Amino acid sequence: MKLFRRGKAPQRPWCAAVVAAAGESRRMGQDKLTLSLGGQPVILHTLWALERCPEVSEIVVVTREDLIVPLSQLCADAGLAKLKRIVRGGPTRTHSVQLGVQEVSSRAELIAVQDWPPSGCWRRSFNRPPCAPPPPPPCQ
Repeated sequence: MKLFRRGKAPQRPWCAAVVAAAGESRRMGQDKLTLSLGGQPVILHTLWALERCPEVSEIVVVTREDLIVPLSQLCADAGLAKLKRIVRGGPTRTHSVQLGVQEVSSRAELIAVQDWPPSGCWRRSFNRPPCAPPPPPPCQ
């Protein structure tokens, strides 16, 4: 019996990340995606986290029609290599996610859907992948 095997390391499954960013930010009163956080638009922080994540092979962003061109330019300027496509969202979050899933590569074995927690608090027991940013503090 061999204790140590030489050869190829197991291949990671091809994982596509769908970023649901087609909301209207009604409760916020202004567009959350383009707000500056640390001198950069909020959406770029999400996309850079996915870009650095070794488990993510490609990224599809789903957004509003009026943001497709500005986000495309922003992503081009940021040099995001994993970004596959930016597509228009639908009338609901569910529909937008479906539109994004339809755009991932056919070789995708896993699809991760990224979105802020919908109107709820993150829990301390939330299991995050190693590349995810830390969750915000618990709600009071």
